[in-house]
Amino acid sequence: MEITECDITATESAAVIAAAELIDAAVVAGEREPTLASLARGLDMQPARLRQVFTARLGLTPKAYADARRASRLRDELATGAAVSDAIHAAGYGSVSRVYERHGVLLGMTPARYRRGAPGEVVGYTFADTSLGRLIVGTTDEGVCYIAFGSGDEGLLGELAARFARAEILPAREEQAELVEAVVALVEGATDADVPLDVRGTAFQRLVWDALTRIEPGETITYAELARRIGRPTAVRAVAQACGANPVAVAVPCHRVIGADGTLTGYRWGVERKRTLLERERR
Repeated sequence: MEITECDITATESAAVIAAAELIDAAVVAGEREPTLASLARGLDMQPARLRQVFTARLGLTPKAYADARRASRLRDELATGAAVSDAIHAAGYGSVSRVYERHGVLLGMTPARYRRGAPGEVVGYTFADTSLGRLIVGTTDEGVCYIAFGSGDEGLLGELAARFARAEILPAREEQAELVEAVVALVEGATDADVPLDVRGTAFQRLVWDALTRIEPGETITYAELARRIGRPTAVRAVAQACGANPVAVAVPCHRVIGADGTLTGYRWGVERKRTLLERERR
């Protein structure tokens, strides 16, 4: 049976936070995460109930949360230049082969390739004119990886190249034109545009970005409310930073987040664009 946050007591809410912290501590220590049974036992709860309230609060089961945190640790370790085997063990994975089997889910590429900065990966780019100004769309074989507004092609391309520093940046292939058309349609107000994404970020950023896509067109929420929706009510600043790091304008609608006083606070691509997007969605 599905439950909402209204069905969760204050004690249970505190237990969820405690369980997440125990999982985080295990990942930081490079250890296996505690089992659901051991978490429940330590928190004096029934395992089924703990799993239920944990999922309702954080949007992930304890196991899925642990997997996301461990994958984030693996990415961080590889980014430092650590040897692949050392990074895998530091993140708490018991088997190197197991990580390679799941590399697409965990990293989007093999650990060795991720460590090298994905050399050889191809990111296609296309410029487009929209009612909100010049736009660049970055695409991979998996979907759209970058959307940004700007005033000049050179600057937009430079930003794309900086984000994918080790990738090969080339004009998009003809077969990727449909992706660009879908992005332009989305910018112009289409609500049924299908834009498959290939967005990469930390586990926390992806949690925030996923929550952003669940905000209805025309609806606005505050950063504090967004933090509550992902089960991190004290992480307002981190949530705002994750919104600012969103690499796909409009497709992940960070423009629907406003300040606590209702004002249209800073938007990476300009407050006027933010206002226009919201006005279109409310028509």
